[in-house]
Amino acid sequence: MKDTELYQTLFGLQAPWRVSEVRVDHGSHTVIVRLDRDDNATGTCPTCGAVCSIHDRRVRQWRHLDTMQYKTYLEADVPRVKCPEHGVRNETLPWAQPNGRFTQMFECMAISWLQHASVSSVSKMLDVDWKSLDTMMQRAVKRGLARRRSAPLPVLCVDETSFQKRHEYVTIVSDGTNGSVLYVGDDRTGDTLRTFYQTLTPAQRDSIMSVNMDMWRPYIEATCTELVEGDTTICFDRFHISQATNKAVNEVRKQEHRQAQ
Repeated sequence: MKDTELYQTLFGLQAPWRVSEVRVDHGSHTVIVRLDRDDNATGTCPTCGAVCSIHDRRVRQWRHLDTMQYKTYLEADVPRVKCPEHGVRNETLPWAQPNGRFTQMFECMAISWLQHASVSSVSKMLDVDWKSLDTMMQRAVKRGLARRRSAPLPVLCVDETSFQKRHEYVTIVSDGTNGSVLYVGDDRTGDTLRTFYQTLTPAQRDSIMSVNMDMWRPYIEATCTELVEGDTTICFDRFHISQATNKAVNEVRKQEHRQAQ
């Protein structure tokens, strides 16, 4: 198998893109994989998807996963299409985000490393500057938030926690199915929880089957106000139920003790 065929298979490239050349520089320990586009291929507007003519091309490079101990870069002439409605735009590439300097595979690897190590450690191991890693994280967060906008939320958990010597409170809303944090709001008022409910889509509100919380009245009122059947979806946690029950039993015990005397 030729080197171009090998990288073509590894990248999973499809027409109109193909690997045309592989250059190895032993001095700088780098591999440059040249990608070319079919000359007769038409362009597509990234905004509306309309078929457009090619306006011009610009040479760009992207850092890819290393080949053995050699840094690997993809190189291609990126076409710019001329859309009648949206003007000149860079065509969407299958291996990188718009205006990115790294391939999607490289960014996925960096994000997985960042889940287990600090930014400085990952920066040193991958030989990537801190600013580039931070940009990758910001893009990953945006993609996650975009996916969350359409995900159903059958079980919600609402709680508050204090910080700064227990004088300041924040409201935390998490997904009861996987434990991920969905929202952190300042203070523990009803308006704080209402702000979270107002960020949900109508489909997400309809998907809510249970809202687990303590017996904090502002949370109860906010849930009953913002959700159509909020009073039937509220589920109090066992700790506060036991605490209230024990308190009531203790009050009855003291009252009966006084009457017995």
